[in-house]
Amino acid sequence: MLDAIKSAGRDRDSVKLTSFFTSDAVIVIDLPANMGGRMEMGVTQYREQLSQTWSLPAEFTFDVEDESYTISKDGKSAEASSTMIEEVMMGGRVIISSRSKEEMRIVAVDGKPAISNVYAKITFNQ
Repeated sequence: MLDAIKSAGRDRDSVKLTSFFTSDAVIVIDLPANMGGRMEMGVTQYREQLSQTWSLPAEFTFDVEDESYTISKDGKSAEASSTMIEEVMMGGRVIISSRSKEEMRIVAVDGKPAISNVYAKITFNQ
């Protein structure tokens, strides 16, 4: 599932990416105060935000590091964490470079894994 999510991100496919979320998932993103601070949203709002961002005439790249996973003893949920490094380029120049520490909770829904919560703390490189 996590590989499919990365693939959807590389393809800028917000519908496919959010199809791995529960319908009531909560996404929390902590940005620096001067960039809006803490944002909390549901799946629909998150999908719309991704679509708007990815529609910009820019090149988006990302890499994932420090991935770790813990499955609960009963096998019905898991925790995943990683660090995502992203860059946005326009006209051949990097305009935004960021690092985000991400944590997600994955639960079983009808026998399939689905993301129920995401927390991301984003920092921007100078």
